[in-house]
Amino acid sequence: MNTDTPLSVLIVDDEPALGRAAARALRGRSIAVRVVEDPRGALEILAEQHFDLVLSDYQMPGLDGVRLLDEVRRRHPRVRRVLMSAAPPSDLDERLATGELEDFVAKPFACDMALRLGTLLSTHQQEQAVG
Repeated sequence: MNTDTPLSVLIVDDEPALGRAAARALRGRSIAVRVVEDPRGALEILAEQHFDLVLSDYQMPGLDGVRLLDEVRRRHPRVRRVLMSAAPPSDLDERLATGELEDFVAKPFACDMALRLGTLLSTHQQEQAVG
């Protein structure tokens, strides 16, 4: 894998202002960011374009973030999956322990969100370079 290629993040949030805020926190860190509001549209985009990480809101109409990230894991097992929410699901700890989710970001965003996601993406990039 070419380490000069920017890492890519797909942010899925039905609240446009919050999606843009997450994108601002990541831009400027050699991370290409795309924001979408519709979780089903996110699956269509993932079918056409590679992303290293999907950062999804939990509570969205039609398809919640947990179900979206479950589907991402099934269709694209090498894509990292992070859930964000002001009110996490009751089984969050279990989902993190089993690897269904790789991390959780609380809303409103803490200042370390970009650092945490950057670390996760760096690990992903190293794993991709090895095998």
